[in-house]
Amino acid sequence: MVEETLHGKGESLKERNIGVEVFKRDPAYDTNADPIVRVVAGEVRKRLAQYYYESGDQDQIRIELPIRSYAPVFLLHEPESSKGLPAIHPDEVSRHSDEPSSESNRAALPLENSRPRRKFIGLLVIAACALVVACVILLGWRFAAAKSPLEVFWAPVLNSPSPVLLCTGQFGYMYGDSGTNAIEEPQEITERGPKGVYSKKLPTTIILYDVAALTNIAGVLRTENKQYSVRDSLETNYEDLLKGPVVLVGGFNNKWTMRFIHSMRYQLSENSDGFEWISDKVDANARYGTQVITSGNYGPQEYALVARVYEQEIRQPVIILAGVSPPGTKAAGEFITNPQYMNEFLKTLPANWQTKNLEILISTNVINNQPGAPHVVASSIW
Repeated sequence: MVEETLHGKGESLKERNIGVEVFKRDPAYDTNADPIVRVVAGEVRKRLAQYYYESGDQDQIRIELPIRSYAPVFLLHEPESSKGLPAIHPDEVSRHSDEPSSESNRAALPLENSRPRRKFIGLLVIAACALVVACVILLGWRFAAAKSPLEVFWAPVLNSPSPVLLCTGQFGYMYGDSGTNAIEEPQEITERGPKGVYSKKLPTTIILYDVAALTNIAGVLRTENKQYSVRDSLETNYEDLLKGPVVLVGGFNNKWTMRFIHSMRYQLSENSDGFEWISDKVDANARYGTQVITSGNYGPQEYALVARVYEQEIRQPVIILAGVSPPGTKAAGEFITNPQYMNEFLKTLPANWQTKNLEILISTNVINNQPGAPHVVASSIW
């Protein structure tokens, strides 16, 4: 800001221009949602006032940043007139931050002085502006480098140079025993499960709950300009998982979820009678969401698992969101893409959680088959 002003470009010092040039923001970024320029400018004003207040040096060049402006003002206080000038306490800057600045008791820097005096004043300006430059660089670096908890959670996936594979559950997964309902069993069965059959001859029927979770995840990846592809778990082979980060969407209908979650503390479990639940390796008596799942009818409370791990088998970061039932998967997708939910949970973790594996057990209340806000029931970190 000092350099631009000294070069006669003070009029170009607008909030958006500074955000783009100094903090490397996108030219179209929302200044209301990202007030970094205003925040740093306010801190610079306060620190400048604190510097002059503590040093008591009122006889030199003084740099001030007027309220609602990003063009600094250079003030020259003569020794005779400034000795009786009261020092400005830093708190006054914050207290009157919304008031327009007044120049009535200040002598603006005379630009028409003699050349020796201008040279001397210029040297003083350069020396004094070092403080402003240091404040802007240090504060700007701190704010620019800071990442939200949501970004830190997704960092292993976002920082990978490879595109992300979004691997969804089998869209053709049929709930209900095909021998007891009106749906005829296809002639060519690709895969049979405890609740039905899957065949490529069936029309692609997308589970809307999984799609909602998939949409939220894709939104996060698009915001971070991260490339991704979407594939059905049945069509995803082992070699596909070796190419880059993986996000697994779906529980019992996703064979890769069932494979990788098997080694974790909380697991998806089921029996031959059609009961499905989340079990706990540490507490054999714990069962979350024990019920018989039937298509379109879900209990008043559903459970899901969210995991962020570095999977040794494929040597890739993997994120899993898997509900006991589809509404649980949708709630899990909301949990890992909503900053509010993620921030509240991550505050409870130890300081070094960023480098750890995480598994989170969540619950959600279901009304009219739609999940509500997710709540953390338990978690495991290793």
